[in-house]
Amino acid sequence: MWRDEDNIRINPTEYVDIEDFPSPTVPGNAPTVPDESMRGCPFDCKFCSFPAASPKWRYKSAEKIRDDWIAYAERNGCDVISAMDSTFTIPPTRLRRLLEILPDSGVPRWEGFSRANTINSVQLVAGLEASHCFQLHIGFEDPRRPRHAADGRPVRRRVRRS
Repeated sequence: MWRDEDNIRINPTEYVDIEDFPSPTVPGNAPTVPDESMRGCPFDCKFCSFPAASPKWRYKSAEKIRDDWIAYAERNGCDVISAMDSTFTIPPTRLRRLLEILPDSGVPRWEGFSRANTINSVQLVAGLEASHCFQLHIGFEDPRRPRHAADGRPVRRRVRRS
């Protein structure tokens, strides 16, 4: 968006194919490297800015993530990858593929963010640990708070105990 005298102009939106686009490089030694593997979000929560900022959801493949993380370890001496995506554990097909290819790949330890409903089995937790995930940040909503419905947040009254 920009101003041309008294007129407001809006450039057309163009999306980069993040699978084919080169991943960011980090100069020098970096013990921890932040990494994003997606743009946008598949959810359309009214309280979130993602749908407005980047309405088209797109993400890197499991293989590109693995290759990027290995490159950060080799080039930068990276010991920890901080996966900054707010929903790193989706789509589930990509997560399953990551859990297959990361354990013996030489990737550093990593941490990420997840929705609570995607961590749904003991086997999945074991796979995360085997893939060198040492920490997963999980957001929870309080279903007793009435504002969630007004914000368009999905509310489930059933809470399972682990």
